[in-house]
Parts: sequence; structure tokens; C-alpha cells
Amino acid sequence: MDHDLELIEIMDHDLELIEIMDHDLELIEIMDHDLELIEIMDHDLELIEIMDHDLELIEIIDHDLELLEIMDHDLELIEIMDHDLELIVIRFIYLIWLQVFYLTTWSRFS
Repeated sequence: MDHDLELIEIMDHDLELIEIMDHDLELIEIMDHDLELIEIMDHDLELIEIMDHDLELIEIIDHDLELLEIMDHDLELIEIMDHDLELIVIRFIYLIWLQVFYLTTWSRFS
């Protein structure tokens, strides 16, 4: 009988150990879930870094667009300057013509 009592106590202790192990398994499952969440968060951080890089590229593209607008304005100014050069050439030719006309007319009357 005494031996049975000892066995019952041992079995009772074993049941307590089994409950502890069961609780440990639950904790391991929770930790595993936490690891999955950490992996998801790590992936989210990578996505945030990619988005940050994309924002930098968008800023560069925006700056390039501003430069293109400036270049377009410069082209307009070049066209205006080209037109001004044409007017200068026309005026120069007109001045030469006036001088020739003046010289030929002056030589006739003198």
C-alpha cells in the first residue's frame, strides 16, 4: 500500500511535469508566432526602404523636369536671339545699301 502511495505521488508529480511541458509548448508556439511577426516586420522595413528610395527617385525626376522647363525656356530665348540676329543682318545689309546708294548718288551730283 505504501508502495502504491509512492507510485501515486510519482504519477502526480509526472502529471505536474506534463502540465509544465504543455505550458512550455504553448510558449514555444507563441514565440514561433512572434518570430513570424518579426519576419513580417523585417519585410515591412525592407518595403519602407524601397519606398524611401522611390521617393528619392521621384525627387530626382521632379528636379529633371524643372531642368527641362529651364532648357525649354533657354530654347525660346535662343530662338528670340536668332530672330534678333536676322534683324541685325537685315539692318546691316540695309546700311550697306544706303551707303552704296548715297555714294552713287553723291558721285552723280558732284
